[in-house]
Amino acid sequence: ALGCDYARVAAPHLSAAKHRRMEPTRVALSLIPAPQRLLCSLRYTEGWTLAELARRYTCSLATIKRRLHDARRAVAAQTIILNQHRKI
Repeated sequence: ALGCDYARVAAPHLSAAKHRRMEPTRVALSLIPAPQRLLCSLRYTEGWTLAELARRYTCSLATIKRRLHDARRAVAAQTIILNQHRKI
């Protein structure tokens, strides 16, 4: 998982509190399969459009949307699991 120090370097404009809130999401991202992680990174970090992703993956827009949906669900599921473990 990415530590907060790295996150501050990558996004220095964010407050320490926001970094702490984002940590479960970073950890959850690290736990999903690499292809889903790459797709999320290209879309949400690098800012690729859906059309650019469809060209890169040589598939339809609908397929890209489904893959992103599946990736977001995987991150959400991992986040729930991580939060449950934190409460124990």
